[in-house]
Amino acid sequence: MKIIDNIESRLYLGPSKIPGAGVGLFAGDEIQMGVPVCEYKGDVFETEDSVRQRYKYTLSLGLGGEVFIYTLKHPNGKIIDCHPSFSKEVIGLGGFVNDVLGYTERLKEGYREELVEAAKENKLKEWEIEKGYNLSYWAIPHETKYLLTSLRKIEPGEELYANYGDPY
Repeated sequence: MKIIDNIESRLYLGPSKIPGAGVGLFAGDEIQMGVPVCEYKGDVFETEDSVRQRYKYTLSLGLGGEVFIYTLKHPNGKIIDCHPSFSKEVIGLGGFVNDVLGYTERLKEGYREELVEAAKENKLKEWEIEKGYNLSYWAIPHETKYLLTSLRKIEPGEELYANYGDPY
């Protein structure tokens, strides 16, 4: 694994504040609202089937199927995978950003309806901030990678969180 993040400034890895999440990414300095914070890049796959081979090991963990832990689909249809143990290409720090809600919170009653309502009212950003997110994904159109940009001012020492979206 080789990490090169061309835009990060004073970020650091540490134990996530989310129980069981492992490593998290944290702000070392204050980050202003609306600025690029880090990159989400890694190995690029053309289809889900091509990345599926990498995740066969999750079947043996009893998770019921392949779990694409570090993957994100780009609007161009390609899939970015930045798994720290498997990636052959350089990865950015964006793969260490966690989702503050986690999988179990998304299963709770009313979550989906609340999200749909916020989207309908064009208040998704406000909803994300209210839930504890401080970053959002922005796809680079001419490259298969994302930038994570700040939704609000982020204080030093704060863990960075982004909404993984429905596929999660």
